[in-house]
Amino acid sequence: MKRKNLLMIISVIFGLATISIAQSVPSYVSTSGLVGWWPFNGNANDEGGSGDNGYTYKTALIEDRFGNCNSAYYFNGIDSYISLNNSHINSYSYSAWVKFYDIQDTSMIFCKGYYCNYPDESYATSKSAGNFWIRRSNTQFTYSINTDVTFTDSTWHHIVVTFDQTKTNFYLDGILTVSGIPQGTLRTSSVNKMIGNSPCFSEAFWGVIDDVGLWNRALNQNEISQLFLAKSTYNYVTIQPSSQIVNISNGTQFIVGSSDLNATYQWQTDLGIGFQNLNSVGQFSGTRNDTFTVANVTMVNNNQPFRCIISSGSCIDTSNTAVLYVNNKVGINEFTQDNLFSIYPNPSKNVINIKADSKLIGESFLILDNIGRIVLQGKVVSENTTIDLSNLSGGIYMFSFGENMQNTFKVIKE
Repeated sequence: MKRKNLLMIISVIFGLATISIAQSVPSYVSTSGLVGWWPFNGNANDEGGSGDNGYTYKTALIEDRFGNCNSAYYFNGIDSYISLNNSHINSYSYSAWVKFYDIQDTSMIFCKGYYCNYPDESYATSKSAGNFWIRRSNTQFTYSINTDVTFTDSTWHHIVVTFDQTKTNFYLDGILTVSGIPQGTLRTSSVNKMIGNSPCFSEAFWGVIDDVGLWNRALNQNEISQLFLAKSTYNYVTIQPSSQIVNISNGTQFIVGSSDLNATYQWQTDLGIGFQNLNSVGQFSGTRNDTFTVANVTMVNNNQPFRCIISSGSCIDTSNTAVLYVNNKVGINEFTQDNLFSIYPNPSKNVINIKADSKLIGESFLILDNIGRIVLQGKVVSENTTIDLSNLSGGIYMFSFGENMQNTFKVIKE
């Protein structure tokens, strides 16, 4: 049963030191004594060099503190956890970013202890405080630090715990909050590491955890500050679409890229009523791929904006907007003057009338919907031409006419 603002602990029983060489970690992470680095970039793998990849159970990848998709793990507060391999550490540092959804009586962020009910298991039993606790225990003693920190919000916090065989320090958001002097001697033997729970499965964490680090030594203040102040280097949209200038009747492509190889794509355009999804019909193809093609462009497409919605599970990101500029290489025809052509009534329920100068008789026209499909086409047959719109659905359409279709108007069907 969950209770707001109750005990939050890190359980930390460690043994003999292990040295690991980091191979792929951000520059702000100290590699000196690094045992493991779990950034949760789409998985629970250790990117610190020791290969201690985590096993996930009933967790879910969601957005991290920067809004990057699939870059942090959600824990359900009941039975989810990430289990790691055994290791032996005496002095240590542990770092993590956490966001609490609720706080249970004993809610574990990181545990390093024996199996449940074994004498040297690390655990917490106090239910009297609304604070963050650190507890270490074995057969000789039980030692706790009450940090006097109460978590009442649901925002991200950075937590670091260090132990140097002399004292235990607790850092919250880069600041040393409390320091305690331990007693007794911990046994140096193999233990189990878990994130988000304990071996008893009775201290389940409810919230989000990210960027977990473990070192075989105590980090200094500068190293902890670097971890706290680090900015995101993760880029979900790795390739942004570029605006294109295209000669009339030619085609072009817009390309977007994502760091998620399994991402899905949906291209959109805005014809004056907000961005709408495109379908692969007419002059458009690849509307659900990373490469989107516009074929046989006309002046209707001039200044037309496009963007792509990239999705991965529950995460959604939007690319920059790119614009298609159409170059009318034959120049502007004389009939582009406003007094040579008019459309009325607009809006209209059933028909529109075209009043055109005599020199425009015989010119072709197109009516396109908001995804670029041609829904009507014909020719200006006289100085007064009537076009029946009764079979069209209500909405905004683009009316284009004349040589190379360089004259465009918005037509509203009620």
